[in-house]
Amino acid sequence: MTDIEILPAAVTRREVLSLRPLAPLGLGTGRVESLSSYVFRLAALHRVPGRQLAQYVQRTALEAYGESLALPTRLDMPTSDAQAFARCLAKMTMQPEVEFLGLGWLHEHWAPSRPLAASSRWCPYCFATMNTPYWSLAWSLAGVTTCPEHRCPLEDVCEHCRKPRGDWLPLGLNAACCGHCEKPLERQPVAVDPLEAKRIARLDMSAVSQELLGDMQSPARACLSRPDSGRLLDGAIQRTRRKTLGAVAQTAGFSETALQHVSTGRNTASLDMILRLCVIAGVPPGAVFGIREWTAEGSVVNYVSTSFLPQKSRRITHDWESIGAAMSHAMSRPADTPSLRAFAIRHGVTSKLLRQMFPAMSKSFDTLAKRGKRREPATAS
Repeated sequence: MTDIEILPAAVTRREVLSLRPLAPLGLGTGRVESLSSYVFRLAALHRVPGRQLAQYVQRTALEAYGESLALPTRLDMPTSDAQAFARCLAKMTMQPEVEFLGLGWLHEHWAPSRPLAASSRWCPYCFATMNTPYWSLAWSLAGVTTCPEHRCPLEDVCEHCRKPRGDWLPLGLNAACCGHCEKPLERQPVAVDPLEAKRIARLDMSAVSQELLGDMQSPARACLSRPDSGRLLDGAIQRTRRKTLGAVAQTAGFSETALQHVSTGRNTASLDMILRLCVIAGVPPGAVFGIREWTAEGSVVNYVSTSFLPQKSRRITHDWESIGAAMSHAMSRPADTPSLRAFAIRHGVTSKLLRQMFPAMSKSFDTLAKRGKRREPATAS
């Protein structure tokens, strides 16, 4: 493999420090591009492999700035190596915002343990709707399991070869392609019934994570400080029914000892813990870092239910308003009305619960379903 050659040999010192400028994608939003994605797109622009470009940045940092730059194992981790790499790359591309891609820049403020998922993940529907495919930083966060836009689980293996995708992709591939079989990872969104879409449109902690990324990409990030975990924990305790640390621990899915260590400052709260406590306390995640007010107005946490948290013994809540509207919609088409049992299974409830919540409607629903079954044989004959 030949060495990277970005510019001709006879150039000035200032020119040697420059790569071709490439604007990051998703700036100022929760869908901001990850640093690893930016390096891949920049490498494709210069027609070299991503790892070779990263090594070029490493050499330039030593030759031009006198900085010994260690190539980070994962570019998006909140480490000093990742921060130094992003800062150097921002200078070379003359794009200041590159310094704030990934989580490296958080190292000076807060370095949570295990903030990223173990493997690369993606939303196949997002790839299909992007003008320029790229990897969103939100997909890499450990607390994100679904796509907040399409409400679908994130995927971590290619549907064609069943292999995971690494951070370094071969030269010439599209960002939305598998690095092993080179087949596309995108998938066209499927049209969903409006009532069904309303039922599945409930937000979860993935949306809270994306809101936090959006806050950190806003101009207010200049005010970012270490997370105020003590105040957040106090707010979560006040919002629980029993108002105890044990109640918060049970709802959040952590041990009481772990929360005690965070409240006393012995341990640093992980990103996943902060997001779960935000949901319980009803606090915007940006407020914990000092870049928003401590109010839920305009925050996605207003629409996130604690039922999404990994509580071991909780009472399941249902959106009965949406279920009732879906029943009325199904009854408006008598020929297609399913059985009450089939309808209950489709909406994650039991027939008994439906009869308790909607006694008159359930009785009419059964009648219409039976009439529809009688018409089928007559039509067939």
